Amino acid sequence: MIAFVLADAHNWIGEAALNLGENVEARRHLSRSLRYRPWQPREAGLLLVALLPARYAQLLRAAYRQVKRRLRRADSARRS
Repeated sequence: MIAFVLADAHNWIGEAALNLGENVEARRHLSRSLRYRPWQPREAGLLLVALLPARYAQLLRAAYRQVKRRLRRADSARRS
């Protein structure tokens, strides 16, 4: 239980740092999160993004959000 909470806290800090462009801090916290709970595919992906230069990381995250948005729209159109 404690490992889960610590992993979640480090993940939150790491993602916030990544959003602010602080890749070194993001890498530190995301890797700690993965040490507490190794099977976190989303956090592993964020760590890989944090390893990229900031310009490429921003482009990759924007592309990911766009694909996710399109998939949601397609799913909601299919359901209606």
